Amino acid sequence: VVERAGPGVVVDSLGVPGLRAENLLQSEGATLRDNLRRRRPDLLVVAFGTVEANHPGFDPSGYSAVMQRVIEHLRGGAPAASCLVLGPPDRCWRAGRAGWASRPVLARIVEAQRDAAAATGCGFFDTRAVMGGPGSIDRWARASPRLAQRDRVHLSPLGYDRVAALLESALLSVTSSGSGAPRRRPPGRETGARGSPARSGEEPRRTRTPGP
Repeated sequence: VVERAGPGVVVDSLGVPGLRAENLLQSEGATLRDNLRRRRPDLLVVAFGTVEANHPGFDPSGYSAVMQRVIEHLRGGAPAASCLVLGPPDRCWRAGRAGWASRPVLARIVEAQRDAAAATGCGFFDTRAVMGGPGSIDRWARASPRLAQRDRVHLSPLGYDRVAALLESALLSVTSSGSGAPRRRPPGRETGARGSPARSGEEPRRTRTPGP
């Protein structure tokens, strides 16, 4: 990892295509915790849900408990880190002649993740809501320039940039106001990151992001 001595942010991304939250619980716990201790992240960002929404037999009833276990699993290696759960973006499927329709299970996934974040003291960012809610990814796919891919699952580079800018704005708003403790808010406005941006003379803050 290449880092500078000055202030800034270092992002370590651990993205695995097709990974579901429960798969992370099957990883070698000691190795994961050791790596987290070595990196000493200030903020853990957990992002799941897109794969679950399309997984056959997925049962959302116990999903909040799974997410809570995942968060505590990660905290085993970074107990002092703040944490943020990123809700999944909108996802559509082709509903015959009716065109594209948003996956109904996404609403339950988002609610389960919001509950898990609140139960574990994490912040929550509702990506689907800031995109425009159910069906928004279809509109993003038809936008010019395109903000989502034609599969109505993945965003385009511009779309990811837009979500990143919205997330950055939300995080800076929370940290600059000093109200970093997570609080229940209307969908799309729940954010939280217990910490503050690096000041001059501080070493860069590190963020660890596991997810698909």
